[in-house]
Order: sequence, then structure tokens, then C-alpha cells
Amino acid sequence: MFRQCGDLREVTIPKYVETIGEEAFWDCGSLQTLVCLNPEPPSIGASTFRNVSFDKCILQVPEASIETYRHAEGWSDFKNITPYRELAFNIPEIVALDKGSTLNGIIRAEGAWEVSECPDWVTVSPANGTYKEELTVTVKPMNSEGEREGRIVFRLKDKDYTIYSTVHQLNSAEYREDQTFVLQQASAGAPNEIPLFIVGEGYTAEEIVSGQYLTDMREQMEHLFSCEPYKTYRNYFTVSTAIACSPEHALDGRTRFNSGIDTYNGVFYTDENRLWEYAEQHASGFGGESHSRALVMMLMNTNQIMNTVRLDDNGYALAMFGKSTDIYPFSQHELVLRDVGGRAFGHLASEAINHYTFLKACTCPGCRGWEEYQHGRALGWYDNVALSSKMNEAPWAHLIFHPTYSAYVDMFEGGYNHARGTYRSENMSVMGNVPIPYFNAISRESIVRRIKKYAGETFSLDEFMANDKIEIPE
Repeated sequence: MFRQCGDLREVTIPKYVETIGEEAFWDCGSLQTLVCLNPEPPSIGASTFRNVSFDKCILQVPEASIETYRHAEGWSDFKNITPYRELAFNIPEIVALDKGSTLNGIIRAEGAWEVSECPDWVTVSPANGTYKEELTVTVKPMNSEGEREGRIVFRLKDKDYTIYSTVHQLNSAEYREDQTFVLQQASAGAPNEIPLFIVGEGYTAEEIVSGQYLTDMREQMEHLFSCEPYKTYRNYFTVSTAIACSPEHALDGRTRFNSGIDTYNGVFYTDENRLWEYAEQHASGFGGESHSRALVMMLMNTNQIMNTVRLDDNGYALAMFGKSTDIYPFSQHELVLRDVGGRAFGHLASEAINHYTFLKACTCPGCRGWEEYQHGRALGWYDNVALSSKMNEAPWAHLIFHPTYSAYVDMFEGGYNHARGTYRSENMSVMGNVPIPYFNAISRESIVRRIKKYAGETFSLDEFMANDKIEIPE
């Protein structure tokens, strides 16, 4: 069950559990509180709690059953068996940076409760109540460098029973909340350099102060600029990030932009209005006319990959993506290229095949591929997928017989997630089912056209071909 969960601190066993198997809590050496709600001790094995610290771990059971547990085989090994009381606050730990934070939580109690201890730099409102209440916890700004720790202690009135939440605040001169870092300053396209803002979601103060936040943001930038044509044209981009601190790690709880995972639709979501407002305040080069050519990359601090791209008809784009732990060709490198470089900035179509039918005639539930493709093409997107098999009608017609590209540019059926009635220019690319780190020729041209347009420069096909680098992975 929890075997070798070294970080497990507290667990509650429901009252209907009658048996706990061998090694269920083996090597859970950090377990501090075990709550067992069954009035009768569940049967356990000799190794159920192997390597659990019986001296330090508190066993909480129904008050009427304390003596029963003290004499039950296996359970009697626990040195601290105390009555279970219903008093819980759903924010066990609060970590903040220099600006402090305000969190709303829920306390549940079996009767009257109060805050019996609290640091003077933290406020809890209300500080007492009965049964279930919504609380507001405010960590005040910290003006001096360093760190401070404390705890909020909640007590059941008329009973000697307390719980607590820890509070930790960090003030680092190197990493201040909402501080902007320019990771790269454009040296071409002025005054119309392209603003790229990378922001992390679900990063706690510890992860920020340790340098992990900034390291992760730099890595995403380098993934994007590692592949042509971004490698050649990276000097058109001004890349920045800002320190966005979340109260809780990953997407498991409270985040800076209220992001999460829609498991039903398989996508990430966020408060886009709050995100864009934050970008306009803290990103380098945002605001005014640049908004129409802006790209925001939101790195979700999770290993779940439900990458999501939002394209606005006016031009700006948002890419939300997780941190892949997979290997090539589905590593973070390839996914950033596909979802950020291809879908978000490049406005390229997927070249993958998931529906084995014609795009226009697809009857798969929820498929709106035909309408979405037509909408995108009307806006000048999706140069890399065509609906006609006629070479002279393809957006890449000028490349098919060109001596530099004719060896691999042709008409390949399948694209925009459908096997029939759609065509792509090359057999494999980062936009396909297997996202190798390579943009095909028409995709490179389309991306460069967009870069030149955003920079206010005239696109030249001859110039593009002279600078183009064909780097197909072996």
C-alpha cells in the first residue's frame, strides 16, 4: 500500500478496514501520525509496520478503543496511543517568499476551537469558531533578508487536543517574488523584437530559492532554440521570466494562477486573464502592439503531460506544458519544439494520424477537425498540411522540384490527425506521430515568415533558402 514511502508523514485508515497486509507500511520511517478509525484493531502481519518508528509515531484511535489497541498484537508496539479527535485544517504547511501570501482554508472540528498559538507575522481570521469554518491565513511581507519559521496551533476548547500548521517564509536577495529576469535580449528586429515570456506554475518558495525555478525556465528556452529555424533566428526573440510563487507544490493544490488538470478532456487549464495580466506587468517587451505577437510558455511543475495550446485569432499564443520524464523522441526537448515552437508560435498543424478516415467525413465523437482546420487556414495558419493531393496546389509546391529540397519534399497522405484527405510535405517531422527534433522545410519557411512579419521585415524566399539549414536526425 504505502511500502517504502519515505516521505509519508500522516495517514488515516478508514473504519471499514479490517485487515492490513504484510509490508503495507514497510520502510515508512517518516510516519508521524497514524489514525485508525476502526473500533476493533484490524488484523496485521509481522511486517506491516516494519521500520516504522514506534517511539515517534503517534497512533490515534477511537477513545473507547484505546485499551483494546494497547493489548492488540502488533498494535501494542506503538508507544503513543492517544484518542482521535476531529480537528483538521486543510493547509498543513505554508511557505511564502518576501511579499508574503494570503490563503483560504477550511477547518473542521467536532466542537468549539481556537487558535492558541500564532507567529506575530501571521494572522488567522477568524481566530476561533465552532465546527466547520473557512479561514483566511495571511503571511505578512518580510522586509529583511533571511528566513523565519513558526506554527499556527489550533486547539479544541475544553479538550487537551491540538494540531498545527507550519509557516516558513524566505527572503532571498537573489530571488524575490515577481522579480523579472531577462534570459535573452533580442539583437535583431528592433524595435519589433518578439516577446517570449516563460513562467512556472506550481513552484514553491523552496524550489525558487534553491535555483530550480530559474534553471527550469532557462532549459525550456534552450529546448526551443536548439532546432532550426529557431536556432538561426533566436536573436529576434527577447525572452524573460518572472518569479511566480505558488503556495503548494505542483498542481495538487493552490497555485499562483489557479491552474489544474482537466482529466476528462486531457488538458491543462489556468486563469488566462490573470496570467496575461501578470505577463503584461512583468514580461520584458509586452504591452501595446507587441501583444499581438506575444508568446507565453507556462511550465507546469508536474510530470503529467497534457500539453495544451491556446491560439488567439489576433496572433498571441499560450502554451501550457508539463515536464516530461520520457526519453527521445518524447522527451521534454521534442515536446517543447512541437507544442511551443510548432503549435503555439509557428501556428502549424499536427501532422499526426489518429483517426483513420477522411478529415471532412470524420464521424468520431467530438471531432471538429474539419471546422478547426478551415478556421485556421482562413487566418493564414497550417501551411504544413494541405487538403489537395495536387502538387501545384500545395503550400510547398515551390519546394517539391527545387534541387535543394526535392529529395525529401513530396506529397504524403495523412495529417491534421486524419489518415485520408489530408497531405503533409515530408514523411516525418516534429509535428508527426513520432516528434523527432526536426521541422520540415515548409514548416521552417512558415516559421521564418512569421518571425519576419512580427519584426516588420520583408520575407525573402531567396534569403530564407540561403540561410536554411537542413538538420534531419539520423
